[in-house]
Amino acid sequence: MLSNKLTFSLTSLVLVLMLAVCFPVVAQDGSLALTAQTPAKGMFAVVAKSTTAANNGLDGVTPQDGSSVPDLDDLLRLGGTLVLSIAVNTDTTPATTNPNFTVKTTSTEADIMKLKHSAVITEIMSGLDASQDAATQSQSQWIEIYNHGLAFPGDSSNADALTLTWSYTKLNLELGKIVDLDVTTTADGTSSKRVVLDVVSTTPRFGGPWASKSESGQTTASTNPVAPAKDLVSMYRKINLNGDNYKVHDDGHLDGLGSGVEAGSWEKSAGRVNLTGRFIGSPDSVHVLTGGETTRFTKAPASVSATGVIINEVRNDTSEANLDWIELFYNTEDTAATSQNVENWELSIVTVKMKADGTYHTSGNDNFADESLAVLPKYKMPPGGYLVVYNRDPGKSVKLAGGVNIQDVIEGKHVNKGASHMYVVSSDLDLPNTGKFLILLRKAKNTRANHADANKNLVDYAGNGFFQRMEDHKFDTDVWPFVAWTKPDVAPFGDNTFASRDMSWARKVKFNKNGDYWAHSRADARGHGDDWMKEGFIGAGYDRGRDKIVDTVTSPGTPGYPNVAVNAIADDMDTSAGTDDYAFSGKVSISEIMYDARSRWSQIQWIELYNSSMTETIKLDGWEMEIRNESTDIESYVDSSFEFAAGTMIPPNQTLLLVSSTSNNDVADNYVYNLAENHVKELGLNTRGRRLLSSVGFYLELRAKVNKAGKTEMMTVDQVGNVMVDGAAREHMWDLPMIDDSGPRQSFVRLYGKQEIGSGPEDASDGLDEMSWNLSDLIGAQWTYYGHRDDIGTPGFRLGGPLPVELSTFRPVRNEQTGHVDITWVTQSELNNAGFNILRSESKTGEFKVVNVKGIVAGHGTTSEKHVYTFTDTTAKPNVVYYYQIEDVSLDGNRTTLATTHLRGNVSAAGKVTTTWGDLKTQN
Repeated sequence: MLSNKLTFSLTSLVLVLMLAVCFPVVAQDGSLALTAQTPAKGMFAVVAKSTTAANNGLDGVTPQDGSSVPDLDDLLRLGGTLVLSIAVNTDTTPATTNPNFTVKTTSTEADIMKLKHSAVITEIMSGLDASQDAATQSQSQWIEIYNHGLAFPGDSSNADALTLTWSYTKLNLELGKIVDLDVTTTADGTSSKRVVLDVVSTTPRFGGPWASKSESGQTTASTNPVAPAKDLVSMYRKINLNGDNYKVHDDGHLDGLGSGVEAGSWEKSAGRVNLTGRFIGSPDSVHVLTGGETTRFTKAPASVSATGVIINEVRNDTSEANLDWIELFYNTEDTAATSQNVENWELSIVTVKMKADGTYHTSGNDNFADESLAVLPKYKMPPGGYLVVYNRDPGKSVKLAGGVNIQDVIEGKHVNKGASHMYVVSSDLDLPNTGKFLILLRKAKNTRANHADANKNLVDYAGNGFFQRMEDHKFDTDVWPFVAWTKPDVAPFGDNTFASRDMSWARKVKFNKNGDYWAHSRADARGHGDDWMKEGFIGAGYDRGRDKIVDTVTSPGTPGYPNVAVNAIADDMDTSAGTDDYAFSGKVSISEIMYDARSRWSQIQWIELYNSSMTETIKLDGWEMEIRNESTDIESYVDSSFEFAAGTMIPPNQTLLLVSSTSNNDVADNYVYNLAENHVKELGLNTRGRRLLSSVGFYLELRAKVNKAGKTEMMTVDQVGNVMVDGAAREHMWDLPMIDDSGPRQSFVRLYGKQEIGSGPEDASDGLDEMSWNLSDLIGAQWTYYGHRDDIGTPGFRLGGPLPVELSTFRPVRNEQTGHVDITWVTQSELNNAGFNILRSESKTGEFKVVNVKGIVAGHGTTSEKHVYTFTDTTAKPNVVYYYQIEDVSLDGNRTTLATTHLRGNVSAAGKVTTTWGDLKTQN
């Protein structure tokens, strides 16, 4: 052993000598005085095996020469000890004694105890570089020391004050105690007596040894033998330092600082700061974290309320083929809350920037980019209201269900009424596919440069991009750019937050006692990963249309709607006996039935279910449908029940079509439920000649699985038909309309409510009452079909409610004086009507082209009053016979042909004509 060996008590010394006899000593104990570069209070020092940047990758760090420090991999692997200590002054009159950093022997025990952890070892790179030869493999190693509470003057008088000592033996040293360490005595009179500030070892005081969390690697790839390059990784100390107000516990640990000899006090580094090449760590810096631990100055975060306008859902399509969007929601349970004006509020995104070589910047704000995504226009969000920001107009790609562009409202094109939500288009909305970023919502734009204003104007934040500002060692923030904020100790999102080809990210939801939707957001901890969930295709927020443009992969989430699919419509939420609180705002009903299969049973039968909620998707997991037919037909028709397949859903204000088998159709595939495929055994629909419903009589019952008083049971949701069932007995109550094989098939349509414009959502009429049903009579109205093109009915679109436009007259007439064509039409009522297009063709079957090229003829929104419209076709040629069409344009952008007429004719529409596919279900 060398003369600078650590000294112990007599007992320890004897033990060490005995061990030395038994085992040859191949490594030397030693010490290193941190001289001129002893870190000032609140600063770091890096002691490196080599100060050559090519060896240790240090970038922007001036390390202290630690060439005498041993191989740290070897030291920690063998359970050795690192000791950080400060000198004790035993001479009361040395000329060069510096009272700022020495401890006098006359100091009280309490004063000495305060020195514990005043300087600590905070990070260790002990990895070996396999790219180097055996003699230089350890040159990549270094030790980081943080001075928390020692007021050094920062000059050469610090000599031998703070010392790093190592031993290849486990040392049981007490922190804050004076011990006798055999180090070189200096000319200023400093002796070997020192106060132990910190101890690090992989051999704990109790229990077995633990493996260093620092990892070896290979900075360059090799070909012989073949080995890829691999990062060398440091380990960092979990620590919570709070200015001068730190708390020392009875066991000698600083508040939040684990023991240096326990594995749980260390974590493997996850990012790179002040390093280049194949090195992971953060020397001379606050630590790059995993799992959200705090490593430095902790200050109280700015207050963020759990309610108010929040970032509620994010869609970031990594394929770049579809929409990106951010949904805002006014989250409040306060029934007296007023609308929130969001004019000039700004959404921005914070991302970390890297150099061209793929490494990080080392100082200043160059590390981060805080860029605008959208500045909101003048708009007042109502409590419980939504505002979606898209990167392009959804009407030109995926149709939005009921969406209204705020810009149209500002320009006076129409006013939003009904259930439609609002949206904004911003071409600046570009979310990176890495998924690592932070989205901020502020009350004012362009406040990013001023940290105080950024804090004051902060409304909400979401994401996993928690970044640190590193400028001249002023580590005043962890959650960029919130000054003095500390990274929340919350569950992380993972590496790909908010990035997916076929999923969105939405806040988890909860229902209050009244069944109202409320987003799950936490005050001052909005970044909590546990508050978010992934959502695939649910259907809410998208208008499937008759052209089937909605794809389950490209249309995830619920833009403009709550982030929820309701599993059961009733739940005894307050656990009170005999009460049922409904956590669902609508009802599910059987809305239309095609029981006509023709006399040869050659056509498909179907049953339509309708979800009347304007906001919530209903999930039919565990629900049942019972089908009983007329007793005289019991051998030919289904007489059974089935349970819906898991994941079956009905989006808000839309339908699910239960079909007996596949057939020709123009109904969106996403909303068709094939009974033959899903329930062939229960219903026996694969049997030749077997049909779903009798044309004479049937009974249908829809049941939901609910939880009452902690017990699961089935609850009847709806029942329809003309047959009462009692076991095997069937009682015929009234007659279904007779089937006429000579004409087209007609569906059986249920009535809803008062059938009045503006009456709002209403319940379906009694499904067991004959007066609640009518045969569909929409001949030639270009509706959907399932089975045969000549069918009369509206599968996929519920009828029976108030209709958006009732057209009574459409008449084009040639003006004899001008030669132009004057077109007049009259509406008796309108609902959510944006306006009209006039189209023209020279033949009835030819191509119709819009003639009002300067814009639509504005409608009157929602009105029950009669309105007369006129339009003059000034491009019509003389002596040419034209055919004209009138097309309605709804507020959500859907277009539907209302009528077609010859130039000289006068067409009066019989009955009501529905104007838009998307609005056919807007009332119930």
